[in-house]
Order: sequence, then structure tokens, then C-alpha cells
Amino acid sequence: LDSDGDGISDQIETDADADGDGEPNYLDLDSDGDGALDADEGTGDVDDDGIPNYLDPEDGNGPIDSDDDGLTDVEELALGTDPEDADSDDDGLLDGQEGTEDSDGDGLIDPLDRDDDGDGILTGFEINFDRDFDGDGTPNHLDLDSDQDNIPDEEEGLSDEDGDGMPNFLDRDADGDGIEDIDEGTGDTDGDGIPNYLDPDDQDGPAGDPDEDGLTNADEQRWRTDPLDADTDDDGVNDGDEVAAGTDPRSGCACSLSAAASSHPASLALLALLLSLAIRRRTP
Repeated sequence: LDSDGDGISDQIETDADADGDGEPNYLDLDSDGDGALDADEGTGDVDDDGIPNYLDPEDGNGPIDSDDDGLTDVEELALGTDPEDADSDDDGLLDGQEGTEDSDGDGLIDPLDRDDDGDGILTGFEINFDRDFDGDGTPNHLDLDSDQDNIPDEEEGLSDEDGDGMPNFLDRDADGDGIEDIDEGTGDTDGDGIPNYLDPDDQDGPAGDPDEDGLTNADEQRWRTDPLDADTDDDGVNDGDEVAAGTDPRSGCACSLSAAASSHPASLALLALLLSLAIRRRTP
């Protein structure tokens, strides 16, 4: 009979308690409490002291680490990792490197979690680059803002917006416009639906004002002015100021919008037609 399944019969192990842990040897997977399983130590006597290895805490074997990952087999069995696999979650880090923490609090310890920080980017991908990109002492796979631009890695993601070979979450200027993401932020200045840090032209959307005349691109389209020329009619008055003052930003003078419209040839022709119709009606 071998009650604990360690390959050593109950008759040999007996009900003694070699390590004093309250568990009789025949039910104790590590009878001498040295961190090495009885099944691994066996009944031999490595140091020839007359005490079988499984009962000898000082037999020279020490704790067994079958996969050389930095965690003993006993520790791995307790943690749920694989004592025969140095990287139980296949993320590129040894189980011993990852330790026993649950960094993102998702219920999985890091050696069993393929996304240790829970940012949606796999640990195996994050470690392919400079392990601590921003030099803050926290490696990328445990850092929720790996490039320290105040935009979470989860939001920036894996895309490479500017095609420079660095994914957005590790690129301090994701759109390559020469302005750092930390300065651009996640707002949408020009209202084109693209956040500033991913938009190489923050002034081309409907809310943009590239010529800084006080009129948005949408306003300029409505007034039929040039969105790239602050003074479309070159009359020395800013387009935005003209619209605010009620004058025509396209007339070339500081004329009121109504006056400009009435002096337009098409407008005069329409007035003449209306007068002609009125005279005909009055003629008997």
C-alpha cells in the first residue's frame, strides 16, 4: 500500500512524523520537510549517513527544481504551475521570474497569466521591446503606461500609427507629427473623430481653424471663405472679424452683408425683374 502515491510503501514510511508537521510519513509528500518530494528523493542514501534521502533534510539534494525555472517542484505544485515546464503560461518569462504575485488582481498569478498587468496587451508581446521602456522601474508587462505619456497602454494599443516600427503604447509621438503624445492628449481639437495624439493634422477637421481667423473650417465652408487664408478678400480685415461685424468677408470692402448682396449683379437683375412685374400689374 502506498497511501500518498510517492512510490514508497506505507510499510517503509511508517506512521512516524520525521519533519514534525503533524502529517505521518506515509501521508506526507515531503516527509523530511526539505522542499524535495519523497517521490524525487527516494529511499537511497546520497550522503551515506544511514538515513534514506526521503527522511534526511540534509542529504545534499536540496529542493528539487526539475525545470530550472527558479521555483521548486513543491512550490510549483502548491501554486498550480507545471514543475516540468519552465514557462507555464508560455509568455516568454520563466515562472520563477514572474514570481507568485497576481499583478492585475484577476485571480491568476503572473506565472499563469498571459497578460500580467491586464492592459489587453499580452506579456509575451510587451517583453519583445526594451523591458522597461520609460525607465520608471516597472517593466512594460507590469506597467499600465509603458511610455509614460499619460495615456494608458490599453487605450493606445498595438497599432503603429506613424509606421515607425514602434507600437503606439511604446511611442511617445504616435502620429509622428513632432508633438509628443503627452502634450497632445486624447482630445479631438478639430472634431474629426481622431484623438489628437493619433492625428498628424489637428486642424483639418470641421472644428479646426488652420488660418486662426476665428472661423472654423465648417464656418469657412458656410461663408465660402478660404480656410487657409485669414483674410480671404485681402481687405486688411480678418475674416472672423468681418463676419462678427456683419460685413462680407469676400467682398474686398467693409461692406455690410446686405449691401454687398444688393450690389451684386445677380441681385440687381432680380430687383429689376421684380420692379417690372410690379409695374405690369399696375398698368390697366
